[in-house]
Amino acid sequence: MLKLKNYLILLLLLTFTFLTWCTNEYWEYHDKIVDQAEQEVRANSTSKSFNLNNIEYRDLDILSSPDKTIIDKIIWRINWAKSRIYLETYIFTEKRILKAILDAKLRWIDIKIILEKNVFWAGNINKKTFEALQNAWVEVVYANPTNYNFTHAKFFLIDSEYIISTWNMSYSTFTINKEFFAFWKNINDLNILEDIFLNDFVGKKYIICNQTLTISPICPRNQIEQTLNSAKNEILIYEQSIDDINIQNLLIKKAKSWVSVKILIWDMNKIKNNKEVIKLFSANWINIKSPKKPYIHAKAFLVDQKIVYIWSINFTYNSIQNNREIGIIFINEAISLYFKNEFERLFANTQ
Repeated sequence: MLKLKNYLILLLLLTFTFLTWCTNEYWEYHDKIVDQAEQEVRANSTSKSFNLNNIEYRDLDILSSPDKTIIDKIIWRINWAKSRIYLETYIFTEKRILKAILDAKLRWIDIKIILEKNVFWAGNINKKTFEALQNAWVEVVYANPTNYNFTHAKFFLIDSEYIISTWNMSYSTFTINKEFFAFWKNINDLNILEDIFLNDFVGKKYIICNQTLTISPICPRNQIEQTLNSAKNEILIYEQSIDDINIQNLLIKKAKSWVSVKILIWDMNKIKNNKEVIKLFSANWINIKSPKKPYIHAKAFLVDQKIVYIWSINFTYNSIQNNREIGIIFINEAISLYFKNEFERLFANTQ
């Protein structure tokens, strides 16, 4: 009888423990879903409040490749880092930058790195870099694949400076690709980028919209469409691909309203969909070219020689709605002129 009583008590304890565990797990899951839903509501609200008049002047340093000396400029910053180096990027295979980061670890710098594990068409491309970082006791993680289709953002935080770019961290970025690199030290931008990075680093989904930074998922849609729709004279675009139907239709509408639309797009022989995009746009008064060199990996555009966007976003539905992407929107007359001159030079030299 005593044994039966003991068994019953044990069974009750086990049942209570199981139910408590299940209940806690349920509420944790429930809270996570509620939190994400609230984030999406706030993001949609902030995105809809985007106003072109709020775009700020940014005295950024802008560099563009092909230019191997940009590697040296990044390494110089890594070598002189005093407190932290945070990097979030889609692809990381550039050996000299990797060595600089490994050397920085020996100086006890706070280093954290986020890489994409499931790179499209190249699933294991980050494996060697990941293992090299891990073996050197660098804090490195793969992005949580349940949060975003791809973590395609490309940005560095080095002490009090950030670098937002169109790059992948590969040798070809600096030698054969057309890319843009934005360097600056704005404290508000840094705080937002740090929040994004630290949430991504621990695998927490974090959706936030901003008037100056452009942040996927969800947020860029209204920013992009409102800015393109505001064009009165000219739209100049660098993009790897333009598959989003809304963006396509908007660009065609602007071209038919006598806005000059010029596009430089990735080699159509490398991305099959680009052949159809070129055919569509060419039939609708849009000047679009696909140079073989340099490869157009840049994602940037200029409206009316005034508003500049530099980011990791492709004009595709997934990039805008479902990926983790980062970019910056700003006004700067000198940079606008530089952007226009660079674009027109390359456009004129492409058949």
